[in-house]
Amino acid sequence: MCLSRKQTAQRALLGKYYVTYCNLADVMIQRSSFSSAEKANQSLDSRHRLLCKQREDAKDLKDNLDRRENLVSTFLSRQLSAEQLRDYRRFVQTQASLLIRQKDLEEKQRLGEEQLEALSHSLRL
Repeated sequence: MCLSRKQTAQRALLGKYYVTYCNLADVMIQRSSFSSAEKANQSLDSRHRLLCKQREDAKDLKDNLDRRENLVSTFLSRQLSAEQLRDYRRFVQTQASLLIRQKDLEEKQRLGEEQLEALSHSLRL
């Protein structure tokens, strides 16, 4: 099949347009990916800074709690007998462990309720 010069030029031009279009599409995809990656990195950096600040705040709170615990312990050791002080410390430890257990159970309950809701929702479909 013999093509005229005009047809050959048109095909060459279409080929150039196609290559240009593909290159443009690649650039747009790369920019989109870069933009998405940049946004993800910014989000991760922001989250990291927030978690570092929360960690520092938690450390400060723990230090203050330890200091106050020592003050209370010193005061109580002067006011209570050894047996009463032992009972008080056991009470505080038990209370702390019960609070932790309560939080854990509440979290498990919340997760169970979410799973039940998701299951109910999926069965309705």
